[in-house]
Amino acid sequence: DQFYCSGNCGDQTCGNNLCPAGSECNNGIAQQCPPGKFKSNTGSGSCQNCTAGYACPYVGSTTGEFVQCSEGFYCEAGSYSTRQYLVEEMYFWNNGLQEPCPTGETTLNKGQLNCISCPEYYQCVTDNGVPSKSECPRGYYCPGGVGNNPTPCPINTYGWDFNPGKDDSTCLDCIDGQLCDQQGMNYTQMRKSLCPAGSDWQVRPGVVTG
Repeated sequence: DQFYCSGNCGDQTCGNNLCPAGSECNNGIAQQCPPGKFKSNTGSGSCQNCTAGYACPYVGSTTGEFVQCSEGFYCEAGSYSTRQYLVEEMYFWNNGLQEPCPTGETTLNKGQLNCISCPEYYQCVTDNGVPSKSECPRGYYCPGGVGNNPTPCPINTYGWDFNPGKDDSTCLDCIDGQLCDQQGMNYTQMRKSLCPAGSDWQVRPGVVTG
């Protein structure tokens, strides 16, 4: 409704009070917007959710940007507390919102204001706004700041399966009788790749001679 009645008005002018900002009016009754909602205009209209990144902690808010969410916390639309949600790991605080760290970066704890370079032994990838952090794949090594591009172990070597690597020391020489003719081979792949019978690759184990 656009108007409301005030006091014990009983005459025909009862409904001539314009519904105030910060309230919505129904059946001649003005009701203040609850926490988390606002109404900026007078007259008709309903209370709306507070703007994402901001909180409306009191009743009767007339702006959707009453107060920005506290550092380290984020506010979804309709929040009533400046500390509504703690920014999650792998995200960072950005003016009351949480944003995913870009590929090659991450955070190690919740509530962080900035991202850091992806740590050694890991790769950090953000795909369609969803960040992830995982151990460097076996057969590759991750020196830090790695996203979608871990460095593969070179031909004639393989990567050990048990631990991720941070440099080429994790790449070991191919084992006798095995064929390491591809980059990025791990131990399991190497053990399944045998030198062809009767080839000189068996004389010089695992070495690709062309």
